[in-house]
Amino acid sequence: MEIRDFLSLLAFGLLVAALPIVIAAAVQHYRVMTQQLRTGKNAAQWDLIFRAVGMAVTVAQQTGLIGPEQRQRAVKFAQEFLLARGVKIDVDQIATLIETELRRQVASPTGPVDSPATRQQLFQSAIESAVLAAEQSGITGIIQNTAVAKKQYALQIAREYLQTQGLQSSDDLIGGLIEAQLLRMYMTAHGQMPAPTP
Repeated sequence: MEIRDFLSLLAFGLLVAALPIVIAAAVQHYRVMTQQLRTGKNAAQWDLIFRAVGMAVTVAQQTGLIGPEQRQRAVKFAQEFLLARGVKIDVDQIATLIETELRRQVASPTGPVDSPATRQQLFQSAIESAVLAAEQSGITGIIQNTAVAKKQYALQIAREYLQTQGLQSSDDLIGGLIEAQLLRMYMTAHGQMPAPTP
């Protein structure tokens, strides 16, 4: 039993010693990837990419999926989010950024600071995600592909999501924000206004 205990202790020690090296390598890889991406994107596109990655990771985590399914869901969400805003990026680069973000969150799990800016970002993310979910549900036939049905669906999703985050808001406010998001998406798709910045 002494050799088994010794080997177990040795393996644990090696694992503890290797963990900071793995985290440092992941951070360095993230820096290299972001530098490569920055060379071909302007600041607004870069901000959208980071928002997409952050929201994609959050959406994937909230689905309860683990492993490759979580990664695939996050990549798909980020792709759709960016394509809707006219930002083109390689799928492998999105996947790498998402993997790095997931590793970063696992390595240092911290909750967001409760501030007006955080709540505003949460509202914006909830509205954008709800509108995208309604559009996708209309296309796939989960709901009727009509404006009224999609707005009601987006309103319900945004309301439930915000309630799970402890934020209360009136349906009129959420509905108005959904209308603004729809107009922003329409105008951006038709080149009538620049893409929104966070």
